[in-house]
Amino acid sequence: MHKNRLFALYIFLFLLLLSLAVRIFFMQFIKGESYQQLARENTIRKIPIRSERGEIFTSDGVILVKNAVYFKLSLLSFEMENYPAVLSAINRIVPLSKQETGAIIRALQQNTLEPVLVKDMLDYETFCRLAEIKSDYSGIYLEAQPVRDYPLHEIGCHFLGYDGLVTEEELEVLPKEVYSAGDIVGKDGLEKFYDLSLKGVKGASRIQVDVAGKMTASVGTVFPKQGNNLVLTIDSTVQKAAEKALKEAVLEVESKNGEKSGGAAVVIDANTGEILAMASYPAYDPNFFARGISQKDYDVIIKNRATPLLNRVIHGAYPCASTFKLITGSAALQQGLLSENDYFYCSGAYNLDGHIFNCFVTSGHGAVSFRDSIAYSCDVVYYMLAVKFPLDIFLKYISEFGIGERSGIDLPGENGGLLPNPKWKKKVYKEDWYPGDTVNLSIGQGFVEVTPLQVARFTMAVANGGFLYKPFIVKRVLSPEGALIKTAEPEIEHTLSIEDRYLNVIREGMRGAVLYGTATAANSPNVEVAGKTGTAENFPTPENPYGRNHTWFTAFAPYKKPEIIVTVFLEKSGGFGGEKSSQVARKIFESKFKSAKN
Repeated sequence: MHKNRLFALYIFLFLLLLSLAVRIFFMQFIKGESYQQLARENTIRKIPIRSERGEIFTSDGVILVKNAVYFKLSLLSFEMENYPAVLSAINRIVPLSKQETGAIIRALQQNTLEPVLVKDMLDYETFCRLAEIKSDYSGIYLEAQPVRDYPLHEIGCHFLGYDGLVTEEELEVLPKEVYSAGDIVGKDGLEKFYDLSLKGVKGASRIQVDVAGKMTASVGTVFPKQGNNLVLTIDSTVQKAAEKALKEAVLEVESKNGEKSGGAAVVIDANTGEILAMASYPAYDPNFFARGISQKDYDVIIKNRATPLLNRVIHGAYPCASTFKLITGSAALQQGLLSENDYFYCSGAYNLDGHIFNCFVTSGHGAVSFRDSIAYSCDVVYYMLAVKFPLDIFLKYISEFGIGERSGIDLPGENGGLLPNPKWKKKVYKEDWYPGDTVNLSIGQGFVEVTPLQVARFTMAVANGGFLYKPFIVKRVLSPEGALIKTAEPEIEHTLSIEDRYLNVIREGMRGAVLYGTATAANSPNVEVAGKTGTAENFPTPENPYGRNHTWFTAFAPYKKPEIIVTVFLEKSGGFGGEKSSQVARKIFESKFKSAKN
C-alpha cells in the first residue's frame, strides 16, 4: 500500500514537472519572440508632437490664417532626481508662484510617465535661456508649439473661427480613432467645419526607459504631418471694404442712439454662390483664443451685450421687412394676380375687415405703378396682393426662395430662420391663422424670420433669372505640398417656377429704387446698382428697450448683367433702410468694381 502511494506521488511529480517543461518550452520557443516584443514595447514611451494646422488663404492669395511658433516647457518625472532644484532653476527664467510650483510637484509625483506641463506660449528668447540650463538639469523637456496666427486680426473672424484645446464633451462625440486628449480642435467657423482637413496628423518622440522609469535611449521620432490648406472664395479687397463700411455705420448708429448695436454684410457671386465677403460687427480678435485667452478677457467678450462672437450673417434671424416684397411681387406676377403695367392707389392705409394696416408713408403714395411700388416700397400694394393669394400657394412660392431653410453653406451652426404657417401658429400660439397674418407676411413682418444670407440668396435668384445656388466659402483644398485635393463647384439647389420676364419687372423696380426711390444713397457713378430697402418694425424688448427698427438693403450689380449680390443689415438703426444700409452697400460695390477696373 505504501509503495502504491509513493508510486502515485512520483507520477504526480513527473506530470507536474512535465507540464512545467512544456509551458517553459511553449513560452521560450513558441511564444518567445512575441513576449520579447511586448517587453520591448513596455519600455517605450511616446511623447506626442503637435502637428501644424493647414493655412487659409483668400482667393487673391492673401493669407488669413497661418502658424506661429511658440515653445512649451514640460518636465519628465522619470528623468528628474531633484524636483526643487530643477524648479528653482526654471523659476529664475520663468517665474512660478508657490501655488504653481506645488501643483507641478504633485503632478510629477502622480504622473511619472507623461510630460507635466509647466508653461506654454513661451517666446524664442525664453526658449533659448531654458535651453542653456537643460544640460545641467535632467528632466527639462522643450517643445516647439505651433499656434494659430491671424495676421489681419478681426478681419474675417466670424467665418474663420478659432481653435482651442479639445474638451471632454467634444471627445465624446468626435471620432475616437482621430481625436484624443490634448488635441487642438476648431471651435467655430471654418476652423471647426473643416477641422478634419486642417488638423494634420500628430507625431511622437519615442524613448526607451528602464524598470525605474529612467530614459535609457531615444528610439526615434515620427514627425507630424501638417494639415491641408484652404483657398477661399473671399476677395480680400471686398472683405476689407465690407468690414470697414459696416463698422463705421454701426459706430455711427451707436453714437446717435446711445446704445450698443450691430450689423452684417454679405457679398455673394450672383452666378455661382461663391461668398466674396462676409462681415459681422462687433467683431473679435481670434488671436486671443489661439494664444490662450484669460478668463477675465473671455468674460469681457461673453458679457458684451452686443454679442461679438455672433456671426449675424448666418446665426442671426430677423424680420425680413420690405426686402420680402421681391418675393411677394414676383409670385403675384407669376400667379396672375396683376399685370406688370397695373396701377394701384395708396391712401396711406389698407382696411381689412375693420383692421387698419398702415403704409410706411402714412400720407399715402397716391396712384403708383407696380414697378414704382418696389422703388418707393409702398406697403398698401402688397397688402392688396396678399389677400388675393390662396395661402398654400403663397407659402409654396415663398419656400421656393429658400425662406425657412438652411442654405447649406460650409460653416457650422447656420440658422434656418422661420417660415410661419397655420400649423406652426396653432402649435406655438394656440391661435388660428388670420388674413391679417398673410397681410403682414406680404411685407416681411409678423412671424417670418430670415438671416442676412437668406436675403442675399433670394436676391440672387431674382437677379440671375431664378437660380438658387448653394452658397460656399471654400473653393479649393490643397495638400501642404500644394497638390489639389478637392475643388468646390457651383451647385444649383433649386430653380424658381417664376418666369424670368416677371423677375425682370422686379429688377426694373429695384433699379428705380436706386435711381429715384428709397435707395438713392446706393447710387454709384462706378456701377449701375439695383436694390431694395427694408425697415423691420420692432416693439420694445429687454434687448431693444426703445423698440428701434432694424434696416436692410439688398442689391445686385451691374444692373444689366448681374455679377454680385450685396446684402446689408443694421440692427436697431431706426429710420428707414435707405439711410444707412444702402450707403454701406454702395461702398462695397465701389470696392469691387473699382478694383475690377484697376
